Amino acid sequence: MDIVKEQTATRGRYVTVMDGIEAELTFSVMSPTTIIADHTGVPDALAGQGVGKALVEFMINDAKA
Repeated sequence: MDIVKEQTATRGRYVTVMDGIEAELTFSVMSPTTIIADHTGVPDALAGQGVGKALVEFMINDAKA
């Protein structure tokens, strides 16, 4: 699963597209060292495939880096 990070100065999201369906995890940038995840959107068509978990794990690993 390919996950892409899109970010501005104050907001961002991690997004993946599977079978033409987009899932995302959005976040707010609080400081250079702090982000807050504020929404995970996984359509029903992708439910049970571990997409939400993959987005969260990607965010955590990205934040640690």
